[in-house]
Amino acid sequence: MRQPRSPDQGDDSILDAGTTSIPLNKPFVAGKELFYIAQAITFGNL
Repeated sequence: MRQPRSPDQGDDSILDAGTTSIPLNKPFVAGKELFYIAQAITFGNL
């Protein structure tokens, strides 16, 4: 039986040979999100 991962292990921890972890529920910025945030701050919408 495999031991559960401890919270202090990062994404670069080795799980099993030949498998990769899928970064579910991890926020990231893709596209124009930073532009829209900067625009909202500039126009005082935030």
